[in-house]
Amino acid sequence: MHDPQDGWWLVLTPACDIYEDLPSGGNRAAKAEYVRLAKAVPLSEAPLIARWIEAGSPTKGSRERNAALEMFRDNNARYRILPKYLDIPDLLVDFEIVQSVPSAEVRSWARVATPDSPFAEAMLTSHGHMVARIGTPVVDYENIKQSLGLDGKGKTTDQNSVPSPRTTTKDAQQS
Repeated sequence: MHDPQDGWWLVLTPACDIYEDLPSGGNRAAKAEYVRLAKAVPLSEAPLIARWIEAGSPTKGSRERNAALEMFRDNNARYRILPKYLDIPDLLVDFEIVQSVPSAEVRSWARVATPDSPFAEAMLTSHGHMVARIGTPVVDYENIKQSLGLDGKGKTTDQNSVPSPRTTTKDAQQS
C-alpha cells in the first residue's frame, strides 16, 4: 500500500478479513474493522543503510557494514526486503513498526502490488516470528553441568544442590 503521505506499507491482515462486496452487488462485509500494516521504507533510506553511507561506506569489518548486512539474513525476523518492481523501489519492511489503521481509511490508499506466493507467506511468517517469539533468560548451562559433575571435574561437594540456572558460574563459585 502507498499512503497519501508517500509512505509504503505491507498489509498483514489476511485478505479474507478485509474483502467486501462492492455496494452495487452482494452483501458480504469485511470482517476486520482495522487493517494491520507493517512499515516499509525504500532500502536506500533505511536507517542502517544510512548509517553505513554516513560512515563512508566502509568495506569489510566495520560495525556499520555488519549491521547493514544483518538486514539481508534469511533468519532475520525483524526485517524483510521486497525487491524493486516497476515503479516501486527496493523496500525494507520493518516488523517492529506495525500499526492498525481503520479499514475505511486504508481503502483510500493506493494498492500498488500484491506479493505472490510464497513471498506473501514468508512475510507473514516473519511477522509471526517477530510478534510471537518467546523471550527466555540466558541459562548458565556450565553452572548446571558443574553442579552435576558433567564438567569432567566430578560432582560438587553438595550433591543435592543444583544452583539456579540464572546464577552464573562465577556467582556459584563465590557462594
